[in-house]
Amino acid sequence: MSAAELLDSVIDLYKKTFWRQMVRAMLFGVPAYIFLFLYAFFVLVVFGATRGTPPILLTVVFVAIFAACFFIWEALSVTGNISLVKQAYAGKASLDVMFKDIKRSFFNTFTAVCAVFLTAAPLITAAAFVIRRVAGAVDISGVWRTLSVVYIIIIIAVIYLFTVAFEALTTAAVPVSVFEDKKFFTAVFRSFAIVGNDFFKIFGLVFVWRMIVLIVNISFMVVFYLAAGYLNNGVNFLTDNYSPAAFSLLIGNNFISVALTLLFSPFGGIFAACVYMGQRVKKEGFDIIMQIENLGGDIK
Repeated sequence: MSAAELLDSVIDLYKKTFWRQMVRAMLFGVPAYIFLFLYAFFVLVVFGATRGTPPILLTVVFVAIFAACFFIWEALSVTGNISLVKQAYAGKASLDVMFKDIKRSFFNTFTAVCAVFLTAAPLITAAAFVIRRVAGAVDISGVWRTLSVVYIIIIIAVIYLFTVAFEALTTAAVPVSVFEDKKFFTAVFRSFAIVGNDFFKIFGLVFVWRMIVLIVNISFMVVFYLAAGYLNNGVNFLTDNYSPAAFSLLIGNNFISVALTLLFSPFGGIFAACVYMGQRVKKEGFDIIMQIENLGGDIK
């Protein structure tokens, strides 16, 4: 599947499931934002009471609670997303079936999400260590200023490419947990097998997809911040006093950002499902398997 074919498939499935995806995004997205707001407020209150130096144990507890809630939310949301894609691929999507799939596959997806994170944790730690060492060792003064900046950019680019490579290898892990009822690292290893010899093609697709998402996000951010700067008569609205009009625009930007997140959030799961289904159609005749299952068979 080429990049153009993948994007066509993603857009087609997005259109087929649009309204159901919006219901899913509202059901899981809005409570998540409310939770994040209350959680951030509670953390600020507790940390403020400790005068900015909270005990290590308290910090660990807060991080653990946040991670657990994030994994639960991710599992619920992505299971519903992929269920709708699976139904649309076979015929017509239904919210009733989506809830049944969530009930059936939630634990599998939750364990797959945790396994992907645990697999990525050593890479994240190593990347953070490298960035910290480089930032501390690089001389940003004098004649080495330009070379130092280039060096840091290269390091960040390499880490980004490794991140994309990891996402390419694990992009099918969550669809595997929904389609094949696999759990934990079994889903991750199955994803490795599905990607297989097509790694560089999948890597290219993930890279193109992430670049599109990055460009869209930056474009919206630039438009709003330029508009805020214009309304603020050129004042640095990030550090100085700024006009009510600019402030209102920035507040509106936050609400619009939430709306755009809800609007575009389905694309990630649809993309992963399309990669998964495309690879299985190529290697395992997945389209035939789906037809048999729709007729009442049970083939994995």
